[in-house]
Amino acid sequence: GVYQSFDGGATWRMKQGCPGGTLPADLANAQIRIAASGTQVFVAVRNSDPLSFRLFRTTSIGCLVGGISDSSWEQAWTPTGNVDGQSIPAVLWSGLWADPTDANNLYLGGTYFWRSTNNGGSFTRTSGLGSPANGAHVDHHNVATDPLSPNVIYSLNDGGIYRSASRGDSGTWSLFGAGIANVEFYDHASAALQPDVVIGGTQDN
Repeated sequence: GVYQSFDGGATWRMKQGCPGGTLPADLANAQIRIAASGTQVFVAVRNSDPLSFRLFRTTSIGCLVGGISDSSWEQAWTPTGNVDGQSIPAVLWSGLWADPTDANNLYLGGTYFWRSTNNGGSFTRTSGLGSPANGAHVDHHNVATDPLSPNVIYSLNDGGIYRSASRGDSGTWSLFGAGIANVEFYDHASAALQPDVVIGGTQDN
């Protein structure tokens, strides 16, 4: 489930939501991602059996649960259909991020990069597998917003660090960080007869 702490992590309480606006009960074996923008909180829930993806967001309706303030939740985006031969929930295996200055802008990672401009009501894939042009590499693991310019975001993916100056809009990505060795090593071994020789095996090679 989703838990909340008011004392720096010393104690925790489950954030259930207000009556009529609670989070679903089937969270025990789900992959859960949390993001916040201002006072609004977003929770992405990905279940594996059966495979599904649901996005929830807090509303302006509040209540007291056990004497502690809580918020109502509502369900936002629930994707259906396929992309590149896979169900959309199957490719949404990474994180959820929110623009700290504008809760309308949300980002989802995984095999591709997805963006919402309507507070999580819907998402559009803005960078895919070789399409569109000027897209980011696939397999997005983390996203960061520039603290001085929220239009600028960065994606950390299997190809390195990519930058967009338009909040991840389609065709606005470019490789960032010239000189950084963007290589993922999966395994390595030392040569048996030459101890100063090391052999490495890398991602997708």
